[in-house]
Amino acid sequence: MRNVLTEPQMAFGTRDCRDGYEGHLDDLDRFSTCHLKIYIPSDVQRNSTLYLTLGIIGFVILAITYSVLRRRLKRSFALAKIERRRSRRSSESSAARQTAGAFGHN
Repeated sequence: MRNVLTEPQMAFGTRDCRDGYEGHLDDLDRFSTCHLKIYIPSDVQRNSTLYLTLGIIGFVILAITYSVLRRRLKRSFALAKIERRRSRRSSESSAARQTAGAFGHN
């Protein structure tokens, strides 16, 4: 576990006191020392779990979207290739069926 408190005179806020100063409490919840400055984490530190979770969810959604689009594009390219081959075969067979060209010979 790393120490996030930057100064030895800092402490994490307890109870309702989140900002300002607070003292150490003994076993009977009485202040036993002078007041300490309360550590206030930045928004990034406070919400780091949320940001990490949203980043992972966003990455998963992007990965799924990419794979779906990639499959659809591959399928459409394959169908277009099949159609080109079919068209070429039909034009070759119709050219072979012609007996005479435009000028009366093959």
